[in-house]
Amino acid sequence: MHTLFISYEKFRFIFFFLFSSARSVSRDAYNRHKDTMTILRHQNQKQKLHMTHAANPKATTYTIFTYP
Repeated sequence: MHTLFISYEKFRFIFFFLFSSARSVSRDAYNRHKDTMTILRHQNQKQKLHMTHAANPKATTYTIFTYP
């Protein structure tokens, strides 16, 4: 009975250790994923802004008035 108790304590410790480490690993992965998504979203916004700017002739061309 005593050995069973010791093995149960060991098992509980190992299980807790594995569970907590797995949780921290998944949290790190989730945070990295969030950061990547944020970067991609900002890149996409910049790209959209650049494309609309290039596609809009009013934004890129200037009328130059010359006097005869």
